[in-house]
Amino acid sequence: MKIRIEAVALALVFFIALPATASPPVPPPVAGSVFSSSTNIECLGTVLESESYTNRWIGATDGNPGAQVVGTVPTVLTDTDGAPLQQGVNPADVDLVAPGSNLRVPVLGAGDSIGEIRYEEEFNAVNGFLQYNKQFDVDQGEAPNLDVDKTFVFFAEEGTNGNLSFVERVGLTVVSNGFDRSAAAPPVTGIVGGLCPWVQDGGGNDEIPATNELIAMGSQMSVTQVDATTGTSVGATDVAPNISYAVAGTGIGFIEASMAAQIQEGFGKVGWVRDGAPQFTLDTTGMTDDAINQARTLASNWGQPASIRAPALAQFEQYEETSSADGQWSFSKRMSYQSKIPDLQIPAPFDLILVP
Repeated sequence: MKIRIEAVALALVFFIALPATASPPVPPPVAGSVFSSSTNIECLGTVLESESYTNRWIGATDGNPGAQVVGTVPTVLTDTDGAPLQQGVNPADVDLVAPGSNLRVPVLGAGDSIGEIRYEEEFNAVNGFLQYNKQFDVDQGEAPNLDVDKTFVFFAEEGTNGNLSFVERVGLTVVSNGFDRSAAAPPVTGIVGGLCPWVQDGGGNDEIPATNELIAMGSQMSVTQVDATTGTSVGATDVAPNISYAVAGTGIGFIEASMAAQIQEGFGKVGWVRDGAPQFTLDTTGMTDDAINQARTLASNWGQPASIRAPALAQFEQYEETSSADGQWSFSKRMSYQSKIPDLQIPAPFDLILVP
């Protein structure tokens, strides 16, 4: 698997191709949403605009967001006081149960992934002439999940302290617990792009490892004159997670564009270990005491709660860059991140790296 990061600034091409991690798509909610906003402004005076968008969701990559049996563990069954039900017998094999996913807590269950797309913009044009056009689109089901395009021209009025200040930033976070290809819903039929050497588990089954990807991009400027365009795109629900940002233009003042990325991958998917005491899971409504006592002797009526055991870290990457110009400038910068993943054929720790 490979990650490609590109940066183009002032006609200088900087290309990186690194063997790295790859997160799967994060399947969208069943009831997603689509919305858009179009803005066109021409004004001599003052224009203020701000935007903020956050979409955080859990996708059941294996098709099951609920509690799941992830193995068995030997357990001595006990009565209500914690005493062994049968002295001198071997422990029974009780199901080891991973918790279901829950965005509110948050908890990420077995075979599941979580995604977050975040976008912020602050635009203030004061004492000047402005032409401004913006198209903002969101589609929770199909990529690009976020698509924003802006063009603006600004000239400060003579004899005033006219100024345009602009800050725009976008971030993508994907966290996956990893899963077996055979458990994907619908089933995975092929692998493309090459897999990292650790995706084969001990049983010979193709395994998508646990991953954590955090990427942010953006720009800011403070100018008295500018003619600029910006473009933002993010996809994660039905394609390999990707994010791109571009800014280009000419102006007088200060401009800066930045990117930051942190990527981690484990040796295989997450594991699960005992968490607390085993739980008697049978619904005893309407049962007699004798029937309940008898039911407590059956391992099938018990479950052992589980908590995550993170795999050993196989790879850690961090990348940061900033380009700026102050004065009279012509500026162009394009930044992109593309996760290379297996062909899954399917439609986190939520800290987000943000551009300063």
